[in-house]
Amino acid sequence: MTAKVILDLPDELLSHVLTLSVGPLRGYRLRHDGRRGRLVPLASLARVCRRFNRLATPLLYEGIFVSHVYQCSRRPVEEHTASREWQVMKANPSTRQFCRRLEIDAARSDQCDKHTSEARDLIKWLTNTTTLKLHSWPATYRDTGSLARLALTSMPRLRSLTLTGWKGSTLRPPVVREALAGFGYSLALRSLHLQHIGEHEGTLEQWAELTPHALSVTKLTVFEFLQTSKVLSHLIQWVKRLEHLEIHYLFSADYAGNETYIGWSLGKLQPMLELQRDSLTCISISHICVEGLAGFDVTSFPNLRFLSLCYRATGLDIHLVSRLAAPRLNRFRWDLTLQDQQCSEQLGHLDEPQEKFLRAVAQTLLVELKVPLREILVQFRPEYDHWLFGAPWAPEVLPWDRLDSIQRDYSEHGLAVICSPPGPTEEERFDESKLEYGGTEEYDLPDFEYDDLAKDK
Repeated sequence: MTAKVILDLPDELLSHVLTLSVGPLRGYRLRHDGRRGRLVPLASLARVCRRFNRLATPLLYEGIFVSHVYQCSRRPVEEHTASREWQVMKANPSTRQFCRRLEIDAARSDQCDKHTSEARDLIKWLTNTTTLKLHSWPATYRDTGSLARLALTSMPRLRSLTLTGWKGSTLRPPVVREALAGFGYSLALRSLHLQHIGEHEGTLEQWAELTPHALSVTKLTVFEFLQTSKVLSHLIQWVKRLEHLEIHYLFSADYAGNETYIGWSLGKLQPMLELQRDSLTCISISHICVEGLAGFDVTSFPNLRFLSLCYRATGLDIHLVSRLAAPRLNRFRWDLTLQDQQCSEQLGHLDEPQEKFLRAVAQTLLVELKVPLREILVQFRPEYDHWLFGAPWAPEVLPWDRLDSIQRDYSEHGLAVICSPPGPTEEERFDESKLEYGGTEEYDLPDFEYDDLAKDK
């Protein structure tokens, strides 16, 4: 029998093997050098032979992160140099074609304005980019709008655009309007993500200047929204046909007692959701302030197929679960994450009352109202070290056993109950490979993919 070596594998399999050398990326908070460090093994493999180089090079440049903040915060102004990413792209034009995800963190000081020209060059060069994220700082928020507008004209394949305020720099109406002024040139853009719209940014008249039904994206994500309900209505009406809407908050808004955060409930959001009732296929809402389903009703949303709500928003009133019975709903996601700076979920947060609520959802929607519900997804990540080793205060019935019981009882109706797996053991928690990349986020449920809805049509 002839011995096989790795080079005998076809390109498709060998490319997948090479991707396994790349460490996981845990969001923006990872150190800038950590983002580069995770690619070191792949860069080494690219030097093994010509075939490895041909397969590894696209993976190396698939995602590019440029942080001028990182440079400016660690060097005197007179020593500021061009970013390494810009230098590589200028010296090796052949690598530009591989970029699919570009993230630019704008400089935080007027002394770093020269970096804006680098960002413009990268946007002009990386024309195959499909996902672009622009983070703005107080001194550069105006540049964010012009960079986004340039991207819409220079990146014909751009599908997702994120505009983010950062550390005291919130998104202002002029920035948002300027960024999307060139939208007509981008036929591919489908997703718009706006993060950190602050309470003092823009008057109602400025937000009202957003022309209704002028924006052709189908997905809108509003993150850390600290404005009035009228402003949110203008944003939702701005989209011509909205199919996917996400509204998310951070615990810091609640912790600070922000007056524009207090008072939000599902019932308060209902009139805004009604603006796009006929087109919405996916709604995701997390960490709003007021608990309960009172005033919330999606039974008249004809195309809604995915609904994600947090435990804090729904409450546990089983008499109101019929309000979730959208006629085509096939996935319901329930998030029990507790966003607290000092507390976290415990095993008792998914106990008998929560089981009764989920059973009521299954019984009412699936059995009584004949909703085509196929999956209940439960996001639950308790701190459970205290029971892992047989502590006496461990619950008699573990949360995962409760969910398994629900699935057994409704399996004949085709229902699957899916939950985040139990968190890491003590050995896994202190494993160096996990600490290097910042934690245990791999124990979350997989992110919902908007394209998955196509499978359910």
